[in-house]
Order: sequence, then C-alpha cells, then structure tokens
Amino acid sequence: MSGWAEKARAYFEKSPPNPTDETDERGVLSVLSVPTGGHFQKINVVANAEPYYYKSEIKVTEARLNRLFALGLPDNISSITASRLIERDREGDDRHLCLECKHLRGWPDRWRCGNHRAAGLGEAAIPGEWPLLFQRCGGFQ
Repeated sequence: MSGWAEKARAYFEKSPPNPTDETDERGVLSVLSVPTGGHFQKINVVANAEPYYYKSEIKVTEARLNRLFALGLPDNISSITASRLIERDREGDDRHLCLECKHLRGWPDRWRCGNHRAAGLGEAAIPGEWPLLFQRCGGFQ
C-alpha cells in the first residue's frame, strides 16, 4: 500500500500547478487612497524615517509635537506619537489618545484624569501607558 506522500507526488506529477498572476510591482495600494488636491511635503519627524505630510498636516503636527513636549514626553516618543496621530486622522479613526484631552494632568508615569467619572474610571490615577493608547472615552474633550 502506498502512503499519502506517494499519492500526492503522483497527483502533482500528472497535472502541473496553475501559475499565479504576475505581482504588480508599482507599490500603489489604491488610487482612492490619495486625497484629491493635496500636495505632499517631506519632513523628517522620526529619526531614520521619511514620512510625507500634506501641507495642511504640517501645522497640526507641529502643534501636537509642542503639546507632547510640554507634557514631558521624550522626543522619540513624541515624534512617533505625532506620526500615529496623522495616520489616525487619515484613516478616519474616531478614537483618541488621553494625551490629546484637556483633562489629562500630571507627567509621564504619574498621569491623572481630571474627568475620570465621565470617562468611566473609578479613580483619577491612570496607568502610565494609557495616554499612548487609542481609545474611545466618554470624558474626552
């Protein structure tokens, strides 16, 4: 009695596999992914990265970076966070970071929520990593 491997080999020797379509090498996912009327400008926000921002996004990114620096976040985390916020805006995601909220108080590793009841939290103290997580919050303003 022949084993399953021998049966599979015999089957594939009789019929050649169907070739796949040629891969598109252009690197464009969709024409619809590029908003109309925008022009890109290259600015280096993160070290060793080359993100592209629309002109309308540059001032928003600069304001966000200033806020993140004022909250005491290190430069590298501020830059990455600002880039994540731009991606979130482009994708139309409705979640926010605590770092964007006017109720956030404190500094890294000692964050407090000034509107914790509306946010559904039992106490004002929030874990150190929460301000960097996208979330839907009933107390966000």
